[in-house]
Amino acid sequence: MTPAQLSDYARSRGIAAPSGSDAFSIDSNLWGRSTSGGSLTDAWTEPPDEIFALTRAAADAPDQPAFIDLDFDAGVPVRANDIEMPPLELIESLETIAGAHGVGRIDVIENRVVGVKSREVYEAPAAVVLHAAHDDLVRLVVARDLDRVRHALSRTYADLVYNGQWFSPFREALDAFHRSVQSRATGSVRLRLFKGDCRVIGRRSPYSLEDSGVLSASDGFIAQWGRAVEASARARDGSRTPA
Repeated sequence: MTPAQLSDYARSRGIAAPSGSDAFSIDSNLWGRSTSGGSLTDAWTEPPDEIFALTRAAADAPDQPAFIDLDFDAGVPVRANDIEMPPLELIESLETIAGAHGVGRIDVIENRVVGVKSREVYEAPAAVVLHAAHDDLVRLVVARDLDRVRHALSRTYADLVYNGQWFSPFREALDAFHRSVQSRATGSVRLRLFKGDCRVIGRRSPYSLEDSGVLSASDGFIAQWGRAVEASARARDGSRTPA
């Protein structure tokens, strides 16, 4: 269906929907909005202000930052600033706060399934905040090799969803992997939102792998790790005596 037909279909069933527009193609869901078409087909053209509905321009955002503490339980966000909320309410609250501070605008050139390029402009304030916080927390609680595999499979998961393969054994297998990783993603993340910037400034977890004692005791290992490079350098300059 065309955008106009989709709008008529939704309204005929009691679902609020804007009239279809020939200028832009706009899709909206829980995560936010995506806009394409119109002047956006020229990748050199700056997105016009009229396409944004959930976020302020960074220049118009408040001159004081907002701070958000997010608590996660096994990978699921459960509290914002010590207030427990169901997922839908939490997402809507974060959308309001982050959008007011200009966070969540994404201008990207996509690779479509058929291989062509397409420009999309997104507004996803809550998603940007939650992804930043969640990713930082997981990095705190999982080992380096597991974190690298997680990142690689996260991109694979995104491609799978984008390509319409949700109902597949592959997605179920990836879910099993991610459930294992998320079992340790419990803790808190503090974020600073300021004029379009979303920055993690603190994190803590009972499963944290950070250990300052181990770091201070690693000097001996570091010295041994560099022996081969040191020996090669001495061989090149003809010296047999360590510096």
